[in-house]
This record gives sequence, structure tokens and C-alpha cells, in this order.
Amino acid sequence: MKPIRIVSISILLLAFTASLAAAEPSAPAAKGENTVQELALEPLLQEALQKNPTVLEARDDVTIWQHRLGHTGTMPNPQFKATFWLVPIETRVGPQWVSLALSQRFPFFGKLTAKKNQVAAMLDAVGALSASKIRNVLLEIKDVYFELHYLTRALEVVELKEKLASEMTQAALRESSDDGTSHFDLQRVRVEESRLEYDRQLLEDKRAANWERLQALLGREGESEIPRVPALPLLVMPLELDELMTLAKAHQQELAAARLSIDVADRAVEGAQKDFWPDFTLGVNWMINEASGPAPDAGKDAFGITIGVDIPIWRSSLKAAKDEALARKRQARHKVAARLSDTRKGLADAFYRLKTQEKQLQVLVTVLLPQARASMEEAQQERPAGGIAVVLERRLMWFRLLLTFHRAQADYLKTTVDLERWVGTPLPLETPTWAPPKTKDPSGGES
Repeated sequence: MKPIRIVSISILLLAFTASLAAAEPSAPAAKGENTVQELALEPLLQEALQKNPTVLEARDDVTIWQHRLGHTGTMPNPQFKATFWLVPIETRVGPQWVSLALSQRFPFFGKLTAKKNQVAAMLDAVGALSASKIRNVLLEIKDVYFELHYLTRALEVVELKEKLASEMTQAALRESSDDGTSHFDLQRVRVEESRLEYDRQLLEDKRAANWERLQALLGREGESEIPRVPALPLLVMPLELDELMTLAKAHQQELAAARLSIDVADRAVEGAQKDFWPDFTLGVNWMINEASGPAPDAGKDAFGITIGVDIPIWRSSLKAAKDEALARKRQARHKVAARLSDTRKGLADAFYRLKTQEKQLQVLVTVLLPQARASMEEAQQERPAGGIAVVLERRLMWFRLLLTFHRAQADYLKTTVDLERWVGTPLPLETPTWAPPKTKDPSGGES
């Protein structure tokens, strides 16, 4: 049936567009990088569509209503009755022993169609709600993936810091053995080493927690080894708030479900109006008589036709049912208005948060990171007056800004996930005009 096709196609399109969205922010590993055990986003989304319990439950919701549509609006079963007289009724043609009757109830014209239309409308609404559940699971996976991306980059920064601390320790020990004036520098490097150990443990714990969360979303039992998340390119969302609202009106699953609930209420009102009309019953009777007496037609069976009509005299009850259906229709319209209002508020909050994060990324990429890198390289090439302490401070400043960049990039991508939740469809992402020529590593990398 048409509603079944609509729901099935909508869920398939949601899965397909989700996989396309997953492929957009992904970037191949750089040449020379280790590609073993790298975690890509698109296969995770495909796996969730097959194994996630919430996704499977949402599909079962649609299947249940598809089956309900199949047995709604059908004719009631005919009724057969047989009466055996313990004391036969004596008639002119002989005693009557058995009476057989077969009847069929016929609902008033349009009642069955109204019921079927109501279930069909409900099937479409359930399909939209099921699609929203599937979408939320996929977006939650993307959110976790982007957090794992940040934690992977943060651990890489910690490794660079540890390498720096080791080099600075060796340099401080050499200077201390030469003139005995680098004790303060050595102590500072050792303090930094202790902090790095704590930072690494904290990041490892967070990564393990997010990995377990991802395993649960994928319906897995859990794996001990955590794959590496490859670096993602620097991308921004180019749409404006009005464009996002237009997309939300066209694609948001919850809004579609709210609109479809109006159709469900319309069908319920139509059914309540049909209940004011009577149902009919048609039947045939067969009376089996035993031959007795001198009558020429003795023992002849009797046949008859039965016509019955329901009389809907309890009008107050029927009117209450109709008023309830009308109230539900008003409520459905209010739900649509409320959902539109919530969508505007949610989109505005996420949109301006995204713009703030984009400005932060732009400042980091175009101003702060280049300045910090230049200052770090200057300190490496020309030994400043402050000695190792100045070199260490400038390199640590570089690492802090690098970590801030990765945090800002992950937060930006996670905010696009929030926007997708309100819009209901994948958003376009593109390379910003202010990005450096090689957008794969906007921070400039660390040699």
C-alpha cells in the first residue's frame, strides 16, 4: 500500500543520506601514516543501522503498524447459529427439531474505509517518529566519533609534549653540568613531566569511556583495543539561519510526525461522524421439520431471510466521541506550532554557537597558531636570554594552542550534529576561505 511504501522509502533514504554525511568530513590518512586500525565514520553508521537495538526497535514499530493496516477495515466475520430444541415445537407441517441461521454484519457505508484511513495515517506518523529515532542514533554516533577525534589528537599532542620534556631534561642536565645555573629549568621540566603523566591518564580514561559508549551504540559486546581516529579536514557549514529553518520545515522528522498527527485526527473525526449511522445485518434461516400428520407438505423445511439494523440512540455518547476527536485535532495543530517554535529556538541557539566557534577557529588558524609557531621556531633557532625556560614556555604555548584548535574543531563538528538534529537532514560542509592551502592540517603540524 502507498503508506507502507512511503515509510519504507523514507527510512531507506535516511540511512543513505546518513552514510553520505558520514563520508563528507572524513579525510584519508596522510602519506606515511600508519593506517592499521583506523576508525572511519561511515562503516560505523552502517553497522549501527544493522545492529543498534534502538534502530531495530524503530523498524519493528513500522512493521507492527504495517501488519495492523493489513487487518484493519476488513469485514467482520459472518456468524453461524444452530438451535436444537429439547422439546420440539409442533407446527402444521410437523415438529421442529433444528433451526440453523447464518448472518453477516455490514457496517454503514464508509465506516471501514474511515478506520483503514486512520491506521494508514498513523502508520505514516509512526514512520516519521521511527526515522527520528534512527536519526538520533546516527547523530549520537557522530557526536562520539568527533569526541574520539579530539581525544586522539590530544593524546598525540601529549606525546609531543613528552618528547619535548625528555629533550629539555637532557638539555638542562647538560647545562647544569657545565655551569650549575640551570637547576630552576630542570625542576620546571620535571614538573611538566609529572603534569603530562596526569594529562595522559585523564585523556586515556575519557577515550576509553567514549569507546565503550560507541560500542553500546553499535550493539557490540566491547573490544579492548581502541582504533585510531584519522585526522579530519577543516570544514565549515555555509548555510544561514533562515536556510536552516527552511530545511527543518521540509525535513525534520518530528515536525513531519506532528503534521501527520493532524491527518490522524482528521481520520478519527471522520470515523466518529460515521458512527452516527447504523450498521446492518443480513441473514438466512433454515428450520428443519420432521414429517408428521396428514398435511400434504408435512416435513417440509422452512427458509427465511433476516434483516437487522442497529439503532444508534445513545447520541450523547457518540457526540462525546466526536468532540474528543475534534479536541485531538486541535491538540495536533498546537503540537505543530509548538514544534516549530522549539525548532526556531533550538536552531538559533546552535547556529550562533556554531558562528562563535567558527570565529574562534578562524582566529586560531589565521593568527594565534602562526604567531605561536613563529615564536617557537625563533626560540629554537636563536637561544633567548631566558635559556631553556623560554624555549620550553614557547613550545608549551604552541602545544596549548594546538590542543585548543583540536578542541575547537571537535566542538564545531559536534555543534553541526546538533544542527542536523534540528534540521533532520545532513548539512553541507565546505572548506572555509580563510583556511590555509592544505586544509588537512590547519594547525601547520609539528615537526
